[in-house]
Amino acid sequence: MLSKNYFSISRTRLLKSKTRDDAFKELISLVDAEAHGVDREQIFKLVQEREATISTRLLPEIAIPHALIPGFKTTQAAVGFCPQGIDYDTTKVRLIILIVGDGIEHLKVLAQVAERLNEPERVEELLKAKSIRKVYNILSGVNVTARSGKLSIAQRTAARVLQKACELASELNVAAIVYHDVTDGLPPVSLSKIRCAFYLVCPDQNLYPEKLPGVTEILQLPFGNVNRTSQAGLVLINLISRGLLKKTAVLSVFWENQVPGKLMLY
Repeated sequence: MLSKNYFSISRTRLLKSKTRDDAFKELISLVDAEAHGVDREQIFKLVQEREATISTRLLPEIAIPHALIPGFKTTQAAVGFCPQGIDYDTTKVRLIILIVGDGIEHLKVLAQVAERLNEPERVEELLKAKSIRKVYNILSGVNVTARSGKLSIAQRTAARVLQKACELASELNVAAIVYHDVTDGLPPVSLSKIRCAFYLVCPDQNLYPEKLPGVTEILQLPFGNVNRTSQAGLVLINLISRGLLKKTAVLSVFWENQVPGKLMLY
C-alpha cells in the first residue's frame, strides 16, 4: 500500500484541468511547498524537465510524474483523477500520481506506487472508481473491499451502526441524522426509507460525487483536532444557525476514541 507518511486524502483530487501541464500545476498546489521553502514554479519546472526526458506514463491511462526537488526533505505524493481523461503525451490518462521529494525517500515512494499498480485487477478497479474516496482507499489500502466482494470488518460495523441509527431516527421522529465521516466513507446502507434529513460531514467534499442518494447535504467542515463530541455539537449549531432544523432532536453518528459508531441524541 501507499504509506500515509507520504500520501493523504487531502492531497487526492478530482482534477478540473484539461491539459497535462495544468494538471501538474493543480497537483503541485496540493503539496506543502512553503514548509520546505521551495517555490511551486521551481517544482513545476523540474517536473516538466523530467517529463521532457521521457514520458512518465507508466500504464495506458496512468502517469506518475516525479522529480527530485532540492530542499524538499519530506517526499510527498499528490493524486489526481479525471474520469474523462487528460491529454498527456500521445494518449489520454485518467489517473496522475505526482511525487516530489529530495533523497532516498523519493525512490521508496516510487517503489510503493509501482507495487500498488502491479496487479491488473487493482488498476482496473482504480480506473472504474466513481469517487475520489474510492481512489484514495484503493491506493492507501484503507478498508478496501476484498476481491470476493465482501465488505471489510470496519465497513460491516459502520453499516450496522448506520442502519441502527436510521431505525432509531424513525422511532424517535428526529429532525435529522448527522453522519461524521473521517476515513471510511458512507457505509452501503439504503437511505431511501428515512423520513428525516441526512447530513454527511466530511473533511473534503471532493471525496464524494456531487449527489448521493438520500443525502440532504454534504458538509465540508475540517475541524482539525476538535474531538468528535465537540464536532457533533458544532455541526448542530451550524445547522440551526442556517435555519435548516425545525426541531431540536438530531441523531449524530461518529467514531471517537476507538468507540465504533457512537450515537448521540441532541
